[in-house]
Amino acid sequence: MDVRVNATYPDHPKTLRLARLAGPTAPWHFVRLWIWAASNRQDGNLAEMSDPEIEQAAGWSGKRGRLAKALVDVGYLEGPGAARLIHDWAEHQPYVSHAPDRVARAKRAADARWRAKNDATRNAPSNAGSNADGNAPTPTPTPEEKGESESGVLLEPGTDPGPASPSQRPQDQTGPDSDRKETGKKPEPEDDRMLRQVLENSRQQHGLGRPRSGFVKLRSDPS
Repeated sequence: MDVRVNATYPDHPKTLRLARLAGPTAPWHFVRLWIWAASNRQDGNLAEMSDPEIEQAAGWSGKRGRLAKALVDVGYLEGPGAARLIHDWAEHQPYVSHAPDRVARAKRAADARWRAKNDATRNAPSNAGSNADGNAPTPTPTPEEKGESESGVLLEPGTDPGPASPSQRPQDQTGPDSDRKETGKKPEPEDDRMLRQVLENSRQQHGLGRPRSGFVKLRSDPS
């Protein structure tokens, strides 16, 4: 802790009188009292200290009571015994007198930093989850904007899905299996149909009548 000594102190009238009353070293002992107060009585209040105790704090080794009385006589100490005050302490030692306020402010600031750090640590898992959700890329255009065909294929906006391909049609609408269920007949092989058409064309070219059954019966296997 630092104390201030005014440049006018050595030649101040009070200082010169103090040296005359208590000896040439008395002004220095008063400076030593300032230094002790800066560490022990930062408000400059020497209450509950007797005059001998004040002289001891100032490092005085002269006649007991002489320094304290001289300080009161010149006005460097104020107040009655056991309730002494250093004259204009807060004015001459502002840094020291406001030290308790600085300590209290520093403590409050440290507590605020500690609470903010703990809050950030507690909130870190939830913030990580929300940031992961918020940073997920959004497809452009989105599936809702782009649209889907009946088969589930994404289409550009304004695109006509068109008829479904055979592989995308429902299997219970058309096909050989449905014909077999409706007619109860076995589907005619492709080769038999082609051969029947050739024979029909030949019959027409030669003016032959139609068979009584209306078709040429063929067998798909030689057996």
